[in-house]
Amino acid sequence: MAKNFKIEKKTIKKEIIKTKKELETEIEFTRKSKLKYLFIQGAFFSFATALLSYVLSSYLSKYISDQYVSLVYLVSNIVCFIMVFSFGKIIKKIGLFKSAVINMLILLLSLLLQIIIKQNIFTVVSTIIFYQISSALTYIFIDYYIEKYSLDGSTGDTKGLQWTIMNGTFLLGPLLAGFLLEKTGFDFIFLLSLLATVPTFVIFIKHFKNIKTTTTKTVNIKLKKIIKNNAVFRISMVSLLLNLFYCWMSIYTPIYMSKVLDLSWDKIGIILAIILLPFAIFQYPVGKIADKYLGQKEMLMTSIIIMGLSTIALFFTKNVITFTLALFCTRIGASVLEVMRDIHFYKNTSSKDLDLMSFFKSMTSFAYIIGPIISSLILTFFEIKNLFLVLGVIIIVFGLIVTWGLKDTKINFKSRFIEM
Repeated sequence: MAKNFKIEKKTIKKEIIKTKKELETEIEFTRKSKLKYLFIQGAFFSFATALLSYVLSSYLSKYISDQYVSLVYLVSNIVCFIMVFSFGKIIKKIGLFKSAVINMLILLLSLLLQIIIKQNIFTVVSTIIFYQISSALTYIFIDYYIEKYSLDGSTGDTKGLQWTIMNGTFLLGPLLAGFLLEKTGFDFIFLLSLLATVPTFVIFIKHFKNIKTTTTKTVNIKLKKIIKNNAVFRISMVSLLLNLFYCWMSIYTPIYMSKVLDLSWDKIGIILAIILLPFAIFQYPVGKIADKYLGQKEMLMTSIIIMGLSTIALFFTKNVITFTLALFCTRIGASVLEVMRDIHFYKNTSSKDLDLMSFFKSMTSFAYIIGPIISSLILTFFEIKNLFLVLGVIIIVFGLIVTWGLKDTKINFKSRFIEM
């Protein structure tokens, strides 16, 4: 009797182990499957936003003066900044999936209205503001789900692959937009962006509808608490710096190339595609290197120096070739900085840390709030090329001060994936 009991006990134990392994395999398959769809979704959306990112300021300047173009970016990012801080409350009240769906519907509608309703300044400006807000929030939703399905020990690998895929499709946008703009005008660019956004919406509806989240707490951001969290606060300041760079570059570089360098849009599109290549080339390998070898601090500081010096170099040249080369170098620094920023942040947080995530994500909107204000003050007294000099100095000084106090997170462990 005792012998039979021991045999049964061993059999049950084996079945439990077998079931556990099967469950872990199934969970791992689900995790990888969800990441795959998120990467595809991100690729489509990245291409859709890239079509408009570098031509939007020039499009707006058709209807309003250059100084008011900055104001449009300012208003949209103030609203986005407020919404990011309300992220947790919105999720608690409406739900994560419904919030994302409503946001994407607003995004699609804003693009559609831009095509249908023309020659009305109020409609043009208001729909662009809605577009900018909803597109920024869509990136946050995608990023939230990617963090949810990522393992701590392979964060660099996952984020590097995510940014490589998204930036690989992103670099096609300015090239195609510049080529088509000369032949078709802005309406077709908006239509193409709308068509590329539709798969983003469809994939989300089909594959993430039944995903539940236990994260129902509201976001209560306490600045004192965040400042005490050295890793999160410092890397958030890095994010602020990087997005200030993106803000000035996306608004003023196309205007500078068009008005000062007197380049046609097809040539501007080619240049933009060339300078964005580092985002497709460097981000995945540096993500793996950061996971296994160097850590992030050294690479963050190196990328800041490269980005800062090459931005300053833009001030000293009007030659198209050297200007393009300097722009290319700025993107080498920015591409490495972007992925290192994400790796460092997500290795110090989880998808449950909505307060930390909201503060970190709010730096994008905050940069696009202070960016136009600072640039408008500079342009009141100086030429547009002076923006490059000021920006380069800010990047080097502020960037090195912030990153100097960071601690590396050279860990390579795997936390179990738990479906929330």
